[in-house]
Amino acid sequence: ARFTMGGLRDPDPRVRAAAARGLSWFGDVSTGPVLIARLEEEEDDLAAAALLDALGELREARAVPVMIAIARGVSGVFQRHASGVRVAAIRALGTIGTDEARAPLVEALHSKTTEVREAAARALGT
Repeated sequence: ARFTMGGLRDPDPRVRAAAARGLSWFGDVSTGPVLIARLEEEEDDLAAAALLDALGELREARAVPVMIAIARGVSGVFQRHASGVRVAAIRALGTIGTDEARAPLVEALHSKTTEVREAAARALGT
């Protein structure tokens, strides 16, 4: 897992995405804070979605506030997230399943974006 974490800093977003998937495969929850920090810096949609998926698979509840901001489509000042990244955040929130994680899913049912609405419905099991 330590070697794989180095891949999160690779210049190629495909390598960063593969590293995130690998870390979720290891199932080591101690990598959660590193994944969260990397997610907050990630600019590539593919890599961000892989980080979100990894955090969801690890059921990393500490990532919920970051995931909520991404699911809502805004993170930081005026930074918008692509619908694919928002969908990944919604899937991860649904997997984590705490009350705090599920609340924004209800909100996402009313999104203007079809993919986001459908992901929220699937995550809520409706």
